[in-house]
Amino acid sequence: MNKIFNECCIKGLSKLEDEIIDLCITSPPYDDLREYNQSSIWNFQIFTEVAEQLWRVCKKGAVVVWIVGDSVVKGEETLSSFRQATYFTELGFKLHDTMIYEKNGASFPARRNGNRYSQIFEYMFVFSKKTKPKTVNLICDKANRWAGYINFGKATYRDKNGDLVERKQKTVPEFSPRNNIWKYNTGKNYTTKDDYAFEHPAMFPEKLAEDHILTWSNEGDLVLDPFMGAGTTGKMAILNSREFIGFEIDSAYFEISQRRLKAAIAQSKEDICPNCFSNKVVKNGTRKGKQRFRCRNCNCQFINTYSSRGYSEKVKKHCLKLYRDGMGFREIERSTGVSHNSVINWVRQSSTNCAKSH
Repeated sequence: MNKIFNECCIKGLSKLEDEIIDLCITSPPYDDLREYNQSSIWNFQIFTEVAEQLWRVCKKGAVVVWIVGDSVVKGEETLSSFRQATYFTELGFKLHDTMIYEKNGASFPARRNGNRYSQIFEYMFVFSKKTKPKTVNLICDKANRWAGYINFGKATYRDKNGDLVERKQKTVPEFSPRNNIWKYNTGKNYTTKDDYAFEHPAMFPEKLAEDHILTWSNEGDLVLDPFMGAGTTGKMAILNSREFIGFEIDSAYFEISQRRLKAAIAQSKEDICPNCFSNKVVKNGTRKGKQRFRCRNCNCQFINTYSSRGYSEKVKKHCLKLYRDGMGFREIERSTGVSHNSVINWVRQSSTNCAKSH
């Protein structure tokens, strides 16, 4: 699929076949907190039309991550996020988890003479269609201090009769699944390193999109974002070997998303057409020693210019060992010269199979 359409998502979703989507990650233009070039009209009626289309196009067990917040009107919060969550459940979606997207700072910090604290979070409602999520790969990056040990004392629980039952204890693993409050730094070089993308006023971090993609989908799955904005969901889908489809009604943001997706293709190890983003490509000879490809979808010919970059496996293992020995990320950076962000990513990557092994 791998395509963004410059049109209203309700119209675009209506053209899709039933039950083809594996995962939807999106943040709608809720509560008129942004004008978005005057291109978006948002109210509860429009929301219901979007939600009904999502119910139709999602597969059984597919996950919808709905990222929203509430504005303050006349001194009180609107509660529109909860009305939307309730409507999703009325359609038949199950509210699998109410997660929190915590930001490192507030757009409007609280004043000492104010009457409310700084607002630094949004809701991430995680819905699954009809049943529990069909795909779950919990990210295990919460380091355990007592890794390798067995918990002190006896492990017991009470059965239905109230009797204490002893169970066999397991060795504490190196990493455990993270909590459901996810904190991200936001702003330039944090939300994204694509400076031109900040023409869009309300992007969520690339890492947030990636973490949900890794958690609720597998390689080759189809990921949807009906409010594509600057293309964050599509970019991270490409970089994590997923297919995607998206809709963006604003032509300026659509152009930004197209630019970001082409840049993502250049980083991706997959052979993807830079013209139409299709992965239906075949080899088409060589040019100056480089493999040429032809897209079966649009007949575009291109050269995949990807080249492997980064640190050696030996350096990665050394940094991971230092981390496991108790050294902090910044200390590892000072000791080895490797960016602390790289080390953090390696720690996360090394623990993604935790859920499968425990």
